[in-house]
Amino acid sequence: MKKKCKLLILFVLFLIALSLSGFADDVQENVTTIENFEVSLTLIDLTSNEIVQNVTLNYLINGISSSIFIDDSGLFKLSLPEGNYVIQIEAFDQLTPSADYYGEVKFSVNEDLSKQMYVYPIGLIRGFVKDSLDNIVPNAALKFECVAMVITEYPVETDQFGFFKVENAPVSSCKIITSYEDSIGMVEFDVTKGSLNDVTINLDKSLIKNNDYGVFNYLAVLLGILVVLVAIWYFNKNNRHIKPYTKSTKAMDKSQSGSKLKPKLAETVNINVSETILKTLNKKEKAVVEFLLANTNKASQAKIRHATGIPRTSLSRVLQSLEGKKIVHVEKHGKMVNVALTDFFLGKK
Repeated sequence: MKKKCKLLILFVLFLIALSLSGFADDVQENVTTIENFEVSLTLIDLTSNEIVQNVTLNYLINGISSSIFIDDSGLFKLSLPEGNYVIQIEAFDQLTPSADYYGEVKFSVNEDLSKQMYVYPIGLIRGFVKDSLDNIVPNAALKFECVAMVITEYPVETDQFGFFKVENAPVSSCKIITSYEDSIGMVEFDVTKGSLNDVTINLDKSLIKNNDYGVFNYLAVLLGILVVLVAIWYFNKNNRHIKPYTKSTKAMDKSQSGSKLKPKLAETVNINVSETILKTLNKKEKAVVEFLLANTNKASQAKIRHATGIPRTSLSRVLQSLEGKKIVHVEKHGKMVNVALTDFFLGKK
């Protein structure tokens, strides 16, 4: 019985070994079927029929990008598995500011391949559209008239910044016509191999209409009037509490009950004495005294300074002078300084 079990186990192991051997053969067969083929592309200038040499090549194969340097042979060599391919290339000469050649080719690979790939010389065009006042013009219509051997897609309008760009522009003489509403502009130039062409197209009119200037002027006038009104209001606000005292006019107060106007200071001021003393005062002293006369003969130093506009230090000297002349009497209560006209000045003594 044990002998039969051993034979059975050996038989099963034999079958497993056979199956594994067949699987390995299948894997080996699949691996050997994945084969790369050598592809050699010779780059040819479409316009001169000459081989393109000593350039750096940026290329895109089925969406995958890479780069390589092409030497004197002009050969672009690739190792590719069987399949269909689309190759786009840009060739750069180190001595020029932009790409020198562009080309695109489609082919199938199922064996080693050697063929020519024609590329055409190109330059770069970029620029702005502006109006006659040098303002950028977004969404301006563009029309390219370029004499070239190949067909290229050109932009039909500027972007939101008034900018446009043409990469891989074929070497040719070009004219760009642009328009916006009723304005038009044009520029002419030559695209050479590897050139960077910065152009500015100016329209023959401005985007700002005459009535726009009219609205601007109207707003400026309104703003000026508003400034004047604010200045008048501010001046009146700061001076409405000052009641000037003049020789020809007696200060009058109106009672809250609406009674008849009654003269102010009529009983307390001797006009002849006051006028005589006022003539001897300087401008600042006279301003202080007149303010006190117009405000019941007394006021705080702060009110006097605010009403007359005399600086704090200057006002202190003025009050000292008036006090020395026995025209005012100054009383200090803590930080509060009160000033009153003397009986001498008012003619009561």
